[in-house]
Amino acid sequence: GSHTKTHRELPGLDSEALHDEIAGSREELQEKLGVKVESFAYPRGLYDHRAKAAVRQAGYSRAVVTPRGSGHQADRFTIERVGVYGHTGPTEFTLKVLGIYSQIKRTSVGARVSAARDARRTNAERR
Repeated sequence: GSHTKTHRELPGLDSEALHDEIAGSREELQEKLGVKVESFAYPRGLYDHRAKAAVRQAGYSRAVVTPRGSGHQADRFTIERVGVYGHTGPTEFTLKVLGIYSQIKRTSVGARVSAARDARRTNAERR
């Protein structure tokens, strides 16, 4: 996927800069990689209605935003992205995809899950 040309925050950009950042990034990647670029990630997860429209007009089929805690996907141009790292296990991944990871993490059960994950990470770093 694409993430703009220069990682500028999109809300507030004029139409020309918005087009250059969004469509220009897609065009450059497609030319250099020789593949169709269909996904877009808003820099810092920030967008407004103009940025969302520019992403759609540039030909992307989907876009992701930074999670705001709702676990809600408004449409295919505002999909909440899920952070997956080297220490992310299958259970944590599933909870994140379901949109309930942050809620569980705040509970005492979540604290135990976090402690177990931290222990696994520490053990992995020692190896």
